[in-house]
Amino acid sequence: MQLKQENPDMVANLSHRVQNLEQENEVLRRYLAAVPLDLEAIIDLECEEVRAERLNLLRNRVARITGRIDNFVNG
Repeated sequence: MQLKQENPDMVANLSHRVQNLEQENEVLRRYLAAVPLDLEAIIDLECEEVRAERLNLLRNRVARITGRIDNFVNG
């Protein structure tokens, strides 16, 4: 109460900012509720990326080993 009497402009400004934040929060809450979260699809994508990375590493390893064998046989 004392702050309101001493700084009415500051209190009004803060009150207005709180109101704006509450409105933004409500908009974000509605937006998130409208976005379907398909966790299974997200997990599938992550697994696919991991598989692709592992396959690439395996291909690189096979290429290095094949190169060493070729060098040994031909060198």
